[in-house]
Amino acid sequence: SAMDALQSMQTYLSTRPSGFPSLEAGIEWHVRSRTLRNSVSARTSVPALLHHDPREGDARPWKWRTDLASTHPFWEDWFQGLSDKFLGAKGGKLLLLAGTDRLDTALTIGQMQGTVFAYFHFARLSVGS
Repeated sequence: SAMDALQSMQTYLSTRPSGFPSLEAGIEWHVRSRTLRNSVSARTSVPALLHHDPREGDARPWKWRTDLASTHPFWEDWFQGLSDKFLGAKGGKLLLLAGTDRLDTALTIGQMQGTVFAYFHFARLSVGS
């Protein structure tokens, strides 16, 4: 669940570079670090994550658009009770998941009761594709 993933977020943030010498270097880092496993996906999504900040003498002018570390105090509040809010919302519900282990208790019950449809995608992606 998202709450479980928060435990590794500080480690992730401490290992990612503060910037990149080029946009292409940022894209390559995402694929090499396996943050994104598909180079087409990386070329599509990474440009929106970075912005060019051309300060004189900065060897890494491509910086993160959002300072995720500064949002740390709010992380738990964003995700606590989110599944219950999702299940309580009106309308049809579809979850796209990478595996069955991604459902928390509320979503598992919702899927079993037919309140939510969960689609599990188990296809393997190769890094270079």
